[in-house]
Amino acid sequence: SRITPGYSPETSNACKDGEEQIEHEDNIARVLITGAARGLGKSLAIVLSQRGHEVIASAQHLADLAELEVACKVTLDVTDSVSITAAVVEVGKVDVVINKGFAHG
Repeated sequence: SRITPGYSPETSNACKDGEEQIEHEDNIARVLITGAARGLGKSLAIVLSQRGHEVIASAQHLADLAELEVACKVTLDVTDSVSITAAVVEVGKVDVVINKGFAHG
């Protein structure tokens, strides 16, 4: 899944709770990780996915997430309120947010 210019929540809800939601046991979480393209964010996405959590990985560029094997991938620029709002609509309910995304100054 990806959020692109002209995004409309009516046309793209691949990450949202619903038909595609993974059934969770009590100890499994739906986790959104920002900055999952590299470093600690990427490592957390890999480990949490391997442990059975439903990981939603996000980064500024979807291509940077290509090698990750996670439940969902979302383009998200944490410095852009429109991108944040679109990602919230796209992703839906989560249990945990790990905010590793940051603004380059």
